[in-house]
Amino acid sequence: MFFAELGLTQHDSLTAAQQAASEAASASGGRSFTCVVFHQGGRLMLTTAFSNAFLINHVVAEPATKGGNPRMATNRPVDSAHVRAIGKYLVENEQNYILPSLTLNVRSVPAIHVPRGNFATAVGFVVIGDETKFSVTDGQHRLAAIAKASESLTGADSTFMSDSIS
Repeated sequence: MFFAELGLTQHDSLTAAQQAASEAASASGGRSFTCVVFHQGGRLMLTTAFSNAFLINHVVAEPATKGGNPRMATNRPVDSAHVRAIGKYLVENEQNYILPSLTLNVRSVPAIHVPRGNFATAVGFVVIGDETKFSVTDGQHRLAAIAKASESLTGADSTFMSDSIS
């Protein structure tokens, strides 16, 4: 019921939801991602995983200026030393690192396809186009470190850009 109120597209089966998302992605030049759809505190929430390459291209941080008004930006000021430390960790542990999830926000909710039902949590499919931009709510230092590490980890053996984070 909650999903219908939010305007998510509901389908008679998970297979139908997947096919509709795939068709929407094909028609729009977007990509379909499998996700878990739920609500928390009255908000629509999705959890999925994006590759590092996708994050670099689709997520923006708007850090406050040190000493400036933090209410005029989405994120706190960047701690350059923290970004360097995370970046160094990624480069030194390319085959054996772990990063916690990022929390992202989007101004315009993309198309989301879910199976019909009165579920509190459901598997669904979100269709994201190239024009979709996310802002980072939590994890701006990890995101900046991923972008910085990607400059060093581009060799033929590197899988860093195809690694993902939830």
